[in-house]
Amino acid sequence: RVIGQDLLDLLTETVRDAMALNLATTEPNRFYEVAGERPDGTHCVVEVRSREIIYQNLPTRVATVRDITDRKRIEDDLRSILTNMQDIYYRTDTEGRILFGSPSAVELMQYTEEELIGRNMAELYVHPEDRQDFLRLLAENGGKVRQYRSLLQRKDGSRVWVSTSAQYVYDAEGNVAGVEGTTRDITHLIEAEERLERAKRLAEEANRAKSEFLAMMSHEIRTPMNGILTMAELLA
Repeated sequence: RVIGQDLLDLLTETVRDAMALNLATTEPNRFYEVAGERPDGTHCVVEVRSREIIYQNLPTRVATVRDITDRKRIEDDLRSILTNMQDIYYRTDTEGRILFGSPSAVELMQYTEEELIGRNMAELYVHPEDRQDFLRLLAENGGKVRQYRSLLQRKDGSRVWVSTSAQYVYDAEGNVAGVEGTTRDITHLIEAEERLERAKRLAEEANRAKSEFLAMMSHEIRTPMNGILTMAELLA
């Protein structure tokens, strides 16, 4: 049913002008996504890859079109999840440069998205040795790390404790292409643990002071009693 029809007639009105410009391009190869309309009236998204060839001594543009409506719907769902999740999702390349960070990363670290993308993860660690330890554990544990604690520094200089679970990302050939993971703010947990530890130390110190006091009082009471008993024996 589409043979012989003008390609532009199959597109929604909102992208028709943009598609016309794409077809008129002088670039030899093009890749883009456009919205279209099926014969039943439902909307779809298609991926178009076009290139210029010489056909019968004439420059001709050929294209492949693939329906990616379902993929785009899944991407939108994932984007919604990442936008609303409290934990951070991130991905880096093999050099540690940040390729992607969820909106929660921007909120927690106080950098803009533009400032985060391309920044090396090592720059965010308060203690550089923690970054090296994290990478070492990744390599030793088959490319996976679970609940690794570290102290990060925000843009304004304040510090935040985080717990990170991460794993290697592999390319099509099976080579390590980077690292992806989730990071959770555990500052309140660390502060609670520190308060508990302080309370434990205070209780131990109080018990020790109590034991020392009782030992001293026992000695003070026992000393005059020994004198009295000795005198009683002499008088007897």
